[in-house]
Amino acid sequence: MISYFAPIFLLHNLSLLIFILHYYFQSGTVIVEAVRCYSCANDFIVWHWRHFFLKRNYGITASDQSCAKSDYTPEITQFCPSTCFIMYLNGTNRHSGMVTVLGTVRGCSSQFLTSDQHSQLGLGPHSRVSQIGNYLPSDFDMYDITEHWCFCSSDQCNEKSCFKANLYSESTSKRRQHFFDKYFSTDASNQATLSYYLIIYMLSAIVL
Repeated sequence: MISYFAPIFLLHNLSLLIFILHYYFQSGTVIVEAVRCYSCANDFIVWHWRHFFLKRNYGITASDQSCAKSDYTPEITQFCPSTCFIMYLNGTNRHSGMVTVLGTVRGCSSQFLTSDQHSQLGLGPHSRVSQIGNYLPSDFDMYDITEHWCFCSSDQCNEKSCFKANLYSESTSKRRQHFFDKYFSTDASNQATLSYYLIIYMLSAIVL
């Protein structure tokens, strides 16, 4: 099968192939390989959505209290052109040290997060002190609240196992995330240009 297509990649055909690819991508048609992501959120996240996500919630129509369970498999999945993510919002009691899971959300990064929110984050786990406490009633003053995010790039990967840091290589994560970030842009030409140069690079490698 491979030998059948080999003549296409000969040097004297390469310029024509590049021309066809250039015309195709400049037309604005882009094919993005998608992964399937679990999609769910519990009541706490849905009620305080705007404090975590700048994009409106069009993907989750109802809260799901089972979303926080480590062995839970949500019924809803969505095709995603970027990465999948899972976020646990944990509250640590300042007096007893007991940790309570306040909120959990899973979904597609490019659907819920803007490029600014997602910038500088590679695949794997990331934690930060949450600012949500500034907007909560005094009942939550007893907690130190932390957001635990994890990003992954395979089908239905946004579950608790995502937080196993040894699954990811730092150099690979940063390199892959650079390409994922391009798909957060609303400019389709940026996506087309990126895909175009990736294919040209691969063709050059084959010929050389």
